[in-house]
Amino acid sequence: MPDKLAEEMIEKAKEACDCEECDRALEAASDLLEIDPNDGISWYIMARALMCAGNFDDALEAVDRAIEMDSSLVGPLRLKGHILFAMGNFTEATEPLLRVMAKDSKDLEAAYLLSSCYLLLGDEVKAKQFAIAAAKIDLGGTVAAAKKFYETIFIQSTNVSQDQKNRTLKTLNELEAVVKAKGGKKGDEE
Repeated sequence: MPDKLAEEMIEKAKEACDCEECDRALEAASDLLEIDPNDGISWYIMARALMCAGNFDDALEAVDRAIEMDSSLVGPLRLKGHILFAMGNFTEATEPLLRVMAKDSKDLEAAYLLSSCYLLLGDEVKAKQFAIAAAKIDLGGTVAAAKKFYETIFIQSTNVSQDQKNRTLKTLNELEAVVKAKGGKKGDEE
């Protein structure tokens, strides 16, 4: 969808999703799909808008269509991991996130989310492996992303036990202390 109007509409939809203006995001995504229902980016934007609105089942269908239409895009794979995580499907969430990491080993969001999935699945070895990978990419960014994710999605999830929430918060607080001690440097900087 190369035309200028479509690009402006994509930006409008992304901005609405980022600002959590779900109705506006859904409207913009619907407009994009009217222009070109065979565009992977349009389906990705729709999936983001649906996730913003808390409609995870439809978001999953939309992101699957985006991936089907353009498997080279990393954004839809990462979003699929987010959606599955939000649905409590931690095992399923690892598959698209591992595909993201295979395409881009420096993808901070995917590394962090994989760490969270494995932590909740009880695989502390893999959780630590991906936490270290995320910290090496950007320690301060990892902790900031983790805090934001915890506060906006994780804490509200009914698919995560209170014990899991408490363990995650404890880990976040420990990581935050490490970041402060390092002065926000990347995890591989001394």
